[in-house]
This record gives sequence, C-alpha cells and structure tokens, in this order.
Amino acid sequence: STPSTTTAAAGTRDAANPSRRWVGSIDRATDVADIADNAAHNAKMLCYEKYSAAPDVIIKTVGKNRDITYIPSHLYHIVFELLKNSCRAVTELYDDTTTIDLPPVEVLIVKVRAKASHSLAVRCNS
Repeated sequence: STPSTTTAAAGTRDAANPSRRWVGSIDRATDVADIADNAAHNAKMLCYEKYSAAPDVIIKTVGKNRDITYIPSHLYHIVFELLKNSCRAVTELYDDTTTIDLPPVEVLIVKVRAKASHSLAVRCNS
C-alpha cells in the first residue's frame, strides 16, 4: 500500500490541473527526491524492526529540477529495494561492533541531459 500512497502524495503538487500532469499512471512531474525520502523512511523502519538499529539515509540532489516523467510506484519500488538492501548491509556489517552510530547510507540524485532525452542517475553509497 505504500507505493499507492507515494503516488497519491506525489500527485498533489499540481492538483489545479491534473489532466495535464498525469497520463494513466505516468506522472509527468514525478519528484524523485520526495519518493526517495519516502522509500528511505520505510526502509529504515523495516531495518529497525528487524535489527533494532538502522543507519541514517542522507539524500542529496544536484540541481533544482528533481522532476522526471515516470511511474511513481515503480520508482518507489526500485529505490526502496536499493535502500532496504543498503540499510541491511550496513547494519549487518557493524552488528558485532560496539559502535552505536552506524555510518549513513548516502543517496545522490542527479538529473542529466542526454542527446535526445533527460536521464536520471541515482547512486547509493553505504
């Protein structure tokens, strides 16, 4: 149910003219950072529930325009799986140490312009 919540939340920014923004389930103004933030929150909660600890997730964007044309629920699922795996890996790697503070998982979101289209790069460091 979280992806549909994400889709609905992402669609509220252009409520004045939804017919121009949405084409079926494709959002012409999908805010990648908002979806990544939601996925990070849920991945941390799941990690904390299983391990009683979870690393912070730091999301950084390059540039001001973070919107892309995409299906928000698909993007959520992809980013959630990446962050869930990263949080688990960090937590398991530092499980047997006495360190209280786990190193953060860092997400870098960059929108780049290719020859014929716009592309998005998401990089996770853990």
